[in-house]
Amino acid sequence: MNRLYMLLIFGMLVSCSDKDFMPEADPCGDGIIVDADAYSMIEDQGLVFSNPQIDGDCLTLTIGFSGCDDTPVFSLVTDGSIAESFPVQMFFKGKSDVTQACLAFFTKEVQYDLSPVRDILKDIDTAILNFPGMDSRITWEL
Repeated sequence: MNRLYMLLIFGMLVSCSDKDFMPEADPCGDGIIVDADAYSMIEDQGLVFSNPQIDGDCLTLTIGFSGCDDTPVFSLVTDGSIAESFPVQMFFKGKSDVTQACLAFFTKEVQYDLSPVRDILKDIDTAILNFPGMDSRITWEL
């Protein structure tokens, strides 16, 4: 009887692991928002974009911003339109959830999931992504 209990307990321990109880985190952060109305309503918040890097569908950017602390959450928005050039281009705007009138300047590295943009560019091999205030563009090889 002891062996049966031990076997039962061992079987339950083996079949359950931490991953069964923890939801999988999105490794790329929030998805880029594709919304023409939201895009047109975003006013310049003085965000400075730099250091764009793409790894698969993960976009990493450094965002510079003024404020009283470094806690704002940033959204990246596109209207979904594709500028017909070679390669094609898409434009993005950033939006902070907090606007603060302070003189301090912070930088924050953020990640975004490019999957919503990949869905738009489904038949395209290469696209240039443009961010406001950034001198350089980034080329995305899909």
